[in-house]
Amino acid sequence: MKKILMAIFLFSSQLAEAGICDRSTIVQKQIIAATQQNKTCHDITNEDLLEVQEIKITYDLNYHETYGYNKETGKLKLPSKFSNLKVQDLKGLFNLKYLDIQFTNITEVTREHFKDLKNLEIMDLSHNLITKFNEDVFWDLKNVQKIEFDSNEYFAGVLPEKLFKGLTKLNDIDMDQCNLKTLPSGIFQGLVSLRTVDLAENEITSLPINIFDNLPSLKKVLLNKNPIKTKAKFREHQEAICYKFCLPS
Repeated sequence: MKKILMAIFLFSSQLAEAGICDRSTIVQKQIIAATQQNKTCHDITNEDLLEVQEIKITYDLNYHETYGYNKETGKLKLPSKFSNLKVQDLKGLFNLKYLDIQFTNITEVTREHFKDLKNLEIMDLSHNLITKFNEDVFWDLKNVQKIEFDSNEYFAGVLPEKLFKGLTKLNDIDMDQCNLKTLPSGIFQGLVSLRTVDLAENEITSLPINIFDNLPSLKKVLLNKNPIKTKAKFREHQEAICYKFCLPS
């Protein structure tokens, strides 16, 4: 009897995990396309999900230029509406390499959205309406090499100090035009592979003196078009940083 009950339980669990019909339509279509089979959302298995290496929830820049902003809501006028990334949208995509979520109206992403993306290499969250990140949002992305969230202009102006904790393979961070005022001193701590940081066109007036210390791979920091204060002590340090790393402002 116990064996029968266990078999029923396992079968029920498999049924519960099968299918992707509860996911956003744009995600469903890309997962089905990745299987290269004539399947419906009900037919997708966990094994099928392992075939998915790329998800694009994005709209071409021409849409942005054509449709512009809705001044009343402050949101992009898009030809198709996408404003909410479901927690289940990316579930089971353990082999996903590239995630592109640009030019949508999403306002929030959490660690729960990304927890299965163990092999993700590139994440692009640019041109959205994200206002803040919880400090653990990226912690499960142990193989990520590039994170972009530039042009989230409704940002609260502050990033958590441990936002990139444990991301030792991270090469490039793009966070220009995010209304950032400054950065915590330890935000890049432990990022031994970090090569490029783009902070251009923010509202940065000052940075901690040691923010770029102990980053052996760092080659470039972009700080142009920031209202950096010219107090002598800070300017002296800033010039020392930019002599090696920064593009001229």
